[in-house]
Amino acid sequence: MGIINSIVEFSYYLISAFIAFVLLREIIKTKDAQEAVLYSVIIIPFILRILRIK
Repeated sequence: MGIINSIVEFSYYLISAFIAFVLLREIIKTKDAQEAVLYSVIIIPFILRILRIK
């Protein structure tokens, strides 16, 4: 059961990193400051998950 938990945990962090990467790319691409702030607020929980801070 320990290996399955490790795989699920690794997948969880991988998905979180992917979503954070996509949001970061959108922050860089956008020209609208309001959208950049919105993406920045959305990306915070994903960065905290990647850093394992709840």
